[in-house]
Amino acid sequence: MRAQGRIGVDFGSTSLCHVVSGQTDGTIEFAKGFAIWDLSPGHYILHAAGSVVIDLDGKELSLDYDLDSLEDISAQ
Repeated sequence: MRAQGRIGVDFGSTSLCHVVSGQTDGTIEFAKGFAIWDLSPGHYILHAAGSVVIDLDGKELSLDYDLDSLEDISAQ
């Protein structure tokens, strides 16, 4: 029997929230010009629900983005 699942084709935080709600089994996001504020709200919600965001090497991405100032945020 073939495995079934749903891969999200949404964008930004919306795709991560769809994983949290069970509407999508997983999502993949490639860097294509999103700013950090496009993804970090969904990352936080996913983390609060007990899940993780990983990079393509399988390493968990931390919620600590090393942002200490508005200039740091703008540089992202």
